Amino acid sequence: MNDFESVEDVSAWLDPLGYDAFWQAVAPHQLFGADEQRHCDQTIAQGIAPFETVLTVLKSIARIELTARHGLKHRSTMRPEPQLALVD
Repeated sequence: MNDFESVEDVSAWLDPLGYDAFWQAVAPHQLFGADEQRHCDQTIAQGIAPFETVLTVLKSIARIELTARHGLKHRSTMRPEPQLALVD
């Protein structure tokens, strides 16, 4: 299993995955069942939606589910203000 610390960690993990790699990677997280995968395969095979679109939607669902499941937040982009010290 992955140790995600932020939403960005989940996105970075999902982003490079292709369609087949996606299904293998998310299987341990039990986000989708065999019925969902079969439905997606049929949607692509029947030309209802291109696989890129299906994959984008699947990755979005996975990101949302993993974010909620693990209570993840976005990584802060704010840098702490520098601490000034007075020197004699």
